Amino acid sequence: MEKIEKTPGQKPQRTQRAQRCSKTLVNFSLRSPRSLRLMGFARGSLEFGSSAGKHRGGASCLVLFLWLGTLPALPVAAAPPDAESEALLSTLSAPARASYKALFGVGSIAELNRVEIDVDIDPSKNGIRGTAKLSVRNTSHTTLSEFVLRLWPNSAGAGRAMSISEVRSKSGPQKFEWKSDSVVSVPLEKPARPGDFMNIETGFAAKVPELGEEQTNLYAQAIEQMLKMLAGGGGKPASTDYGVFASGHGIMNLGGFYPAPAYLGSGGWETDESNGLGDFSSGPPANYFVSIMTPPGYKAATPGRVFKSVETGDGRVRQYVIACGVRDFVIELSSKFATKTETYDGVAITAYYLPADAKAGARVLRVAKDAFTFYSRKFATYPYADLKVVEAPLTGGAGGVEFPGLVTIAGMFMHEERDTGAGDFFAVKLPGDLRDDMLDFIVAHEVAHQWWNAMVGSNPRVHPWVDEALASYSSVLYFDQVYGTARGKRLMDTQIRLNYQMMRLFGGQDRPVGNPASSYNSMLDYAGIVYGKAPMFHHAIRETIGVKAYADACKEYARRFAFKTASPGSFVATTGSLYPNFKQKLEALEKRWIKETHGDEDIGQPDLMALVQLVTGQSLDGDVKQFMEELFPMMKQYR
Repeated sequence: MEKIEKTPGQKPQRTQRAQRCSKTLVNFSLRSPRSLRLMGFARGSLEFGSSAGKHRGGASCLVLFLWLGTLPALPVAAAPPDAESEALLSTLSAPARASYKALFGVGSIAELNRVEIDVDIDPSKNGIRGTAKLSVRNTSHTTLSEFVLRLWPNSAGAGRAMSISEVRSKSGPQKFEWKSDSVVSVPLEKPARPGDFMNIETGFAAKVPELGEEQTNLYAQAIEQMLKMLAGGGGKPASTDYGVFASGHGIMNLGGFYPAPAYLGSGGWETDESNGLGDFSSGPPANYFVSIMTPPGYKAATPGRVFKSVETGDGRVRQYVIACGVRDFVIELSSKFATKTETYDGVAITAYYLPADAKAGARVLRVAKDAFTFYSRKFATYPYADLKVVEAPLTGGAGGVEFPGLVTIAGMFMHEERDTGAGDFFAVKLPGDLRDDMLDFIVAHEVAHQWWNAMVGSNPRVHPWVDEALASYSSVLYFDQVYGTARGKRLMDTQIRLNYQMMRLFGGQDRPVGNPASSYNSMLDYAGIVYGKAPMFHHAIRETIGVKAYADACKEYARRFAFKTASPGSFVATTGSLYPNFKQKLEALEKRWIKETHGDEDIGQPDLMALVQLVTGQSLDGDVKQFMEELFPMMKQYR
């Protein structure tokens, strides 16, 4: 049990105008950032351009601006120079602590980017409010004149669910410009050259969308996608983020809950809008210091570790969390969470789940630990001290979502009762083996992302296949080598090949793997290529160079690109350097799979009856077979 300390409640003094208008925003108080101060990890002032130093909502934004401006300043006490580093390193696994300088390419852990967040969460109103202080190194090859923020809850046509208030630097308030609903530009006082740190602080507030029951129901989601295809939409998601920033079933799923730095490539900031497909951008590793205020009785699952919990004067609880070397930060919050923990090699692996899903929660933990053990031995040592596997209300066909040190699993795959909500006509259940296979594969896939995303970075918007293909194929290797070749083959057929063949069956066209997420018109097409065709590229490599050589390549790839950003050609280049005799064959495979279109030839053309039997384990009778044979050509026609 964490020690709970009581401190007197403090309420900011507000101007009369802000006092009158505050209730139009969110009915809970905003506290000034104080997590580091209370913990003794205070920092001095931050300077723009110093690489040597430590580094539409007009009315509502104005109210929040006025309110923030009246918050009292707190005294800052200096801390021993190594206290912060010691706390940060304690959130890493023992091997990572011993080798962190080489792992992150730093002389001191404090050289990483730094994010300080103070967030106040009101589950009763699905509201959040807080401040974020960002210190980001310019890792591009160009001098930057602006700092670009991403407000991911506003992406994919969602509007402005999140607003920001005053943006500040050391010298005071800074102007900012909305480039789009999800992109905000802040001019820098002084241009930041490559290697310089850029520092800003901003207030933010957001309303978390509430999901309906039909949005988190497995069969309802499948039927919705089918109806969209019949209507000509091709299964294209409408203003969706897969429920990554949403609330449902008593769980607040708070991915992208703060204004984050945009992806910074070699040429500068990426500012294109998301089309609702693919993941958020994956940034460089950073140190996070996060203060989370909640009502009593809530459990928050996050990357990193809770270092202190304080009960405030008004009965709420503030938790102080530190996470070292993570590319992103997420909060999963619920008053209903049950938990169960196991360990492997000193790493605590914890499953968070709703009590009604306890049976699935136990299964999720078992598979997560087994997959974690396999990947740790085959690829690289896991870098963090904890891994959380959390049930979450996901939508849009997502089975899970990855974050560093934490993965979410869609509750629709964990619920024991899978009522369609559509009456007896759709009241069917998946065969037990297939249902279990789907859940197990999702867990193994998401855990694999701790190596292929959290450790080895890539750009998921521009090259979504790079990490997804390896996460899926690593999952097949896990089932193949732990459970036997029969289950490995079955899962490669049902969880990988089937994605491509279903896309083709519904009229989707083969295309090169190496396309950005923005090039896809529908979830069906995206899944067919990124989760279907791309993993088979890795299977082709393994079949060509052999089991041992492929294992060596994975291990070397993880070593070379740990906490760096891999390019689309990095895996082939790494493999070719280890086995130069295969270099020409590897380059030919890369051209064929990534740049050309041979999916039907290499994966196999879809056969409706064979696919139905593969999925259900049953043959169709005459009438149903005739109906399906007539339905699918119609669906192709209307795509």
